[in-house]
Amino acid sequence: MKICRLCFGFWLLILALPAFAADVGVVTIAEGSARVLRGTVWYMLAAGAPFQEGDLIDAGERTQVQVELASGGTLNVVGPAALFAVSIPLRNDKQEAPMEFALDKGWLKLVSPAGAGMRVRTPSAMVAVADATIVTRQEGKLFELFVESGSARVAETTRAGRDGAVHDAKSGDYWSREADKPFVTEKRAPAKFVAAMPRHLIDRLANLAARFKGKRTPLAVDREITLAEADPWLTGPYRRAFARRLGGRLADPAFRKAVEANIAAYPDFDRILHPEKFPSAEAGPTAPAAATASAQTGAAQNRPPQVPQALPPQAVPGRAQALSSPAQTTPPKPGSR
Repeated sequence: MKICRLCFGFWLLILALPAFAADVGVVTIAEGSARVLRGTVWYMLAAGAPFQEGDLIDAGERTQVQVELASGGTLNVVGPAALFAVSIPLRNDKQEAPMEFALDKGWLKLVSPAGAGMRVRTPSAMVAVADATIVTRQEGKLFELFVESGSARVAETTRAGRDGAVHDAKSGDYWSREADKPFVTEKRAPAKFVAAMPRHLIDRLANLAARFKGKRTPLAVDREITLAEADPWLTGPYRRAFARRLGGRLADPAFRKAVEANIAAYPDFDRILHPEKFPSAEAGPTAPAAATASAQTGAAQNRPPQVPQALPPQAVPGRAQALSSPAQTTPPKPGSR
């Protein structure tokens, strides 16, 4: 039992260690209450801070955060908002596949470079663009999209990540969706949408990355993430990736107690905390018992014990294949970005 607890504690410690990721861009604007989650820790966000794959930006009320990527793309988020950098496949500053971001709530203006382009997943829709500029918002169950320039491909989606039929959205089009209802589209942005839009999103986004070349603003530690803050991500389409990432928080009694109070909502954590409920091979290396068995086997064979592998990232189910290859787009209008 002592060996089991020791292995379990060591494994949680390994999960709690921050991930080392390459910088893929820079935060050029951070006005208001903004922070970024790396590993399990919130850091206060400031202009000049490096941006990395896996970053989760939390922007408070009336807060503006702009990120300029090494690939040439730009994202401007206005709070209250939450934006997760799911995948940024850059090699030597060259983009190899579509970037993917998840907007749980808030406003987002996105300028996508040509080539592989970008995808944005919200609780209501998946949008794919290349060489285009869009303004989108997710507020509660309402999704809105305006194609400022170029074109986009839009699909209905569910909270679990299942995508429906793909639609083509042209420059100047406005698309919206309320809850589980079908899309509604118009040939221009309605006055209500324009009136609600933050004023600076109407204009072309500024290029500010050159100001921070050769500089790297350090991030100040805020605190560890709570279960309430993590819940939208632990129960969404990227839940397994977040379960693996936040597994180390189970070492915190308060976090673990909150998980136990609603354990059915967190099946990945349930397998870690209660391996006896999953006696088959399904429990695999996530259970402390498996860690003990691995350690004993390693000792018997005169080799170091094996640290159990973390949960694999979850592939988003049912993603529309067409979204991985955005449609050919038209050149942006003069003055738009």
